[in-house]
Amino acid sequence: MTGIPDRIILLPKAKIEFIETKRPGREPRPIQKKDKPFKKLNFKVYVLDFKENIDEIIKRIEDDNLEYTLRKYQNYPTEFIKENRKSSLLLDMGLDKTVIGLMAIKDLFFDAFAISKVLIIVPLRVARYTWKEEIEGWSHPDILKYSVLIGSEEERIKGVDIFPRTRLS
Repeated sequence: MTGIPDRIILLPKAKIEFIETKRPGREPRPIQKKDKPFKKLNFKVYVLDFKENIDEIIKRIEDDNLEYTLRKYQNYPTEFIKENRKSSLLLDMGLDKTVIGLMAIKDLFFDAFAISKVLIIVPLRVARYTWKEEIEGWSHPDILKYSVLIGSEEERIKGVDIFPRTRLS
């Protein structure tokens, strides 16, 4: 098949990655660079062009699939969010508020089936950069579909419209 990566990597917890193999120094063909369908489904495509780079690709795959374990001080706020329909997370900088929130949201969505949507209100800088990086950087929330609602009213409405059955009143 044209445009499909050469190798499929099956990882624990139903994770799938793809590797496109190329001759040394060769670039993927234009059709092989069209990985948007894979990215839309949260799959990653790695390019391997030198056998010496295998260890580097394995390391990147491992890094991209980090499992996060809550630290002791993060357990209480995570459980608090899960047990209270409305909650606020007010912690000092560097205490991983984003990760705590994402862990609680993931558990409420997929373990408890207690929620189907969530609204998170954060400072603009956090909305613009931190949440996107955290969601895309850790394997635990990578199945969450999200939209950052910033900008004009029209842009925010457009961001909400990516979710089926979502209505603004």
